[in-house]
Amino acid sequence: MNTSRFLNIQIWLIIFSLLSITTTSCRDDSDEFLSYSLSDEDNDDNFSEAKASLAGQFKAIWKAMNNNYPLWDYEEAHGVDWDKTYRDFLPKFEELDRMYNFTNPVPDEIICELYNQIFAQLHDGHSYLQLKNIHTNQNIKKQFSPSYQAIQERFDKEVTWLSMLKRRGILAYYNNQYNYCGDAGGYTFVRFNDEIMYFGLLKCQLAAAFEQRSTDSDKDKICQVWQAWFDAIQQAHNERSLKGVILDLRFNTGGTANDFQYLIGALINGPEQLLGYTRMKTGVGRLDYSCLFPFTCKNYSEPHVNVDVPIVVLCNVETASMAELLCLAAKQLPNGHVIGTQTYGAFSPIVEPYRVTYAGTVGDPELTRAPFYIYMPSAAFFSKDKKVIEGQGVIPDEVVELDISVSSDSQLDRALEYIRKTSHAQ
Repeated sequence: MNTSRFLNIQIWLIIFSLLSITTTSCRDDSDEFLSYSLSDEDNDDNFSEAKASLAGQFKAIWKAMNNNYPLWDYEEAHGVDWDKTYRDFLPKFEELDRMYNFTNPVPDEIICELYNQIFAQLHDGHSYLQLKNIHTNQNIKKQFSPSYQAIQERFDKEVTWLSMLKRRGILAYYNNQYNYCGDAGGYTFVRFNDEIMYFGLLKCQLAAAFEQRSTDSDKDKICQVWQAWFDAIQQAHNERSLKGVILDLRFNTGGTANDFQYLIGALINGPEQLLGYTRMKTGVGRLDYSCLFPFTCKNYSEPHVNVDVPIVVLCNVETASMAELLCLAAKQLPNGHVIGTQTYGAFSPIVEPYRVTYAGTVGDPELTRAPFYIYMPSAAFFSKDKKVIEGQGVIPDEVVELDISVSSDSQLDRALEYIRKTSHAQ
């Protein structure tokens, strides 16, 4: 064998060895990831360690978050040390394993306290953990949500069932000021006498309603209410009588990005509006991320006018997810104005299908196959200036606290006043 050929063989052996090491490392990570996410859902062995001990359950949850959560760079910038979380909390769960067992179950309150501390560090507005007490085989009646823990006091103050019911009863406040209205399943249209067009919705599900309207009468009614609002805007604009538009997104917990076209997208013409950027997770490494992709929302495809009168969006602490992106869009419009209180802070989207990214849900929502379930965003969202704003929410252009009585709604009152004054000045 000549020297050159021998050297070539040695080089290839070295390369093969390095590739083997790299492949083994990647396979270990991938197996670890697959064990808690994308593997065969019927294989209970994936979660055997998590079912056997409290420490094992914590390890599985920690690994799942470590491999799947798409915002670790943002969290680290805010002082979250996930490795330290492992070092600090694993001994606590191991101690619980020594103190309690399947015949002497650990109290739910003790588990809740530990996971509250673990998840309270994070800022994401979508993520939450559901948990089973492995000793009792009973679900713990609590969701561990970092966002809710951060704003619980403000949330509880603003959001009550009473105010929700009054919010739906908007017509009672202004029974002498409108000449047309429509309501279906939380979607409300009011045409005020001075041609201010109000549309309120509790969920961004208009796109789904239009897809299902031919087979679902309730969805068809929703579409009819939206269509009446849209047509009224077109008519009043063409008659030069339109004074303003109000989108009421208070208590709106979000939905799909496709709804943009029926809301802000139905009020503007021109190119698609850039709302920010998204980023996918490209591997199981904690900081395996893609580049940033523009996040744009399309306008309504049917012919429509470009609304040049005031567009006011109402928001509050329960305005979340897609509804918050609509608030961002309104703030970018030259005639947009946001009124209310700071929103929830849940921007990072849920992208379908989950397998296009290494981020997403982990475990079992029924808590039967796995003793936990983690729901998290499958992408990260960045504002137009390329900053993560998760957990912060949208700050309105004008902060107005919610005060509802039998005859008034402070935030809606201010929206009407703003439009009337602005329109009069024009």
